[in-house]
Amino acid sequence: MMTKRSALLAGLGGICLQGCVAAAAIPVIAGAGSIVRSGVSGDDEAQAPEGTVIVAQPPAQAPSSDVPETAASAPYLATSAPAEAADAPTTPVAAAPPPAEPAVLTPPPAQEPIAQTRAASPAISEVEAAAQEALASIRAAEAERVSGMAPVPSAAATTGAQSDSTYAAIRSYTLQTLAGGIPLPSAQLADPSSLEPVRRECAGDPPTIVIDLDPAGDLAPISGPIAVNTGLGRVLAEMRARGVTIAWVTNRGAMDARAIRDRLVASGLDPEARDVVYVERYPGESKQSRRDTLAQNHCIIAMAGDERSDFDDLYNYLRDESGAQSLEPMLGAGWFLIDNPVGQ
Repeated sequence: MMTKRSALLAGLGGICLQGCVAAAAIPVIAGAGSIVRSGVSGDDEAQAPEGTVIVAQPPAQAPSSDVPETAASAPYLATSAPAEAADAPTTPVAAAPPPAEPAVLTPPPAQEPIAQTRAASPAISEVEAAAQEALASIRAAEAERVSGMAPVPSAAATTGAQSDSTYAAIRSYTLQTLAGGIPLPSAQLADPSSLEPVRRECAGDPPTIVIDLDPAGDLAPISGPIAVNTGLGRVLAEMRARGVTIAWVTNRGAMDARAIRDRLVASGLDPEARDVVYVERYPGESKQSRRDTLAQNHCIIAMAGDERSDFDDLYNYLRDESGAQSLEPMLGAGWFLIDNPVGQ
């Protein structure tokens, strides 16, 4: 009984051994070159069939010919291509000749740029022309001085001299009035209808100079060119520094107030836009009404304009101004006839 059992077990062991060796041989073949050894001990190794334990080893050249060759060739191609591209620029750099054109050019003569500059710059010719004109004037004046002939003043020069003289009279009278102390003499008539040069009385109100901006029979210009009135502007600047208020009167409406202000600034008469401008507050308002309103809290010590009605509206109702001859002493003593200060 025991003998049959032992024989059965031995047979089963051989079958199991063959199965194990076969199982071990499968990965060897699939791995293409891997050697696996199945170990058995004792008598079992001798009883195993010969075909199941011998595995043929693949040739050693197979690994280097398949995968490694492809892998090695790829990096070689990748590195060799940039090397050729890097070597490419060396050929044109070495072959490019140095530019010879600057060496061939010759500088132009020094006289040509000067001539071109003078021809292209009208400012230089204008300056030269002005210098020549000034030189000619100096020579003419010298010749007249030597010959004893005095030059005849032009109409514009005469008008300018008269204006400067009038501005000087305004300054002189104002300084004299301020030095007289309070009460200050007013430049307004106490009773215009009497045609008598009797002045109003002023309390200790701020001294004020009123200047009319409208030319005779017209309105103050608000456009067009305007000259800087340095003579009157200088006098008014001094008066402001002495505490005198400057007021301007015009029949322009409120919509033109800004334009009037800009014109005063541009002419130098009120460069800092500090003065008061009395425009027409409603249609038909008289300038006398505005002067009277100002006189309620100011002492009008001087008035300036280009016609007598700028001093009092009574002249607008006279058929003949000679009928108010009794008021002529006011001229130069509070009333001052001047050219329109903002005229063109």
